[in-house]
Amino acid sequence: MELAAIDTRIVVTDVSDVQLGLNEARLRGTDAERCVERRELLDVCDTSRYADGEFDAVVAFGGPLSYAFERTDEAMRGLLRVIRPEGIVVASVMSLLGTWRYFLSAVTTLGEVVGEDANDKALRTGDLRHVANDASDHICQMFRWSDVEALLERSGGPIVDGSASNWASLGDAEPLARLEADTERWGRFIDHEVAACGQPGARDGGTHILFAARRGNVATAPAVA
Repeated sequence: MELAAIDTRIVVTDVSDVQLGLNEARLRGTDAERCVERRELLDVCDTSRYADGEFDAVVAFGGPLSYAFERTDEAMRGLLRVIRPEGIVVASVMSLLGTWRYFLSAVTTLGEVVGEDANDKALRTGDLRHVANDASDHICQMFRWSDVEALLERSGGPIVDGSASNWASLGDAEPLARLEADTERWGRFIDHEVAACGQPGARDGGTHILFAARRGNVATAPAVA
């Protein structure tokens, strides 16, 4: 809806046809639907169906890169390849440190179940496969901001900017509800929150890390396993 508000033409993709169906159902009857050219099943690790520079921008929110694991570099290069030279990729990944802080109780309990050696590996590497067990329902790769910087350096995509997804709003639901009830105070809070999330020292502090990158020295041929 935000993209439609600036009158873009949109191709909606997802690895799940269920999610694509939900997107269609949610947009049906809205002004945003007119901006959707088509919906396509797509794995973030394989963008070979699209030509080099086919899009002005790619938005990869929801953390799809956090599920690419060993193919993350390949996936990132693919996203950069399909944007034009002046284009931009805006994406999100799961934040290791912010999630650890937010879900400390659950992480502590998980460490008791799988053992602290496995927990240590997960916190060192961000790879939740180290703590996978029968009760795990969310296995993904978590990132530090330094990991995002390294990924983009390897992939040839210069960083434009980065941000945490949340900072002061990470918890404390009761004061947040009071702020949101007052339109003027809520607007002030959001301005402060956005500014805080963009600070270099805060980028690791939310549940997701948001980043924007431009197309740099990216190989023209897609790498597809």
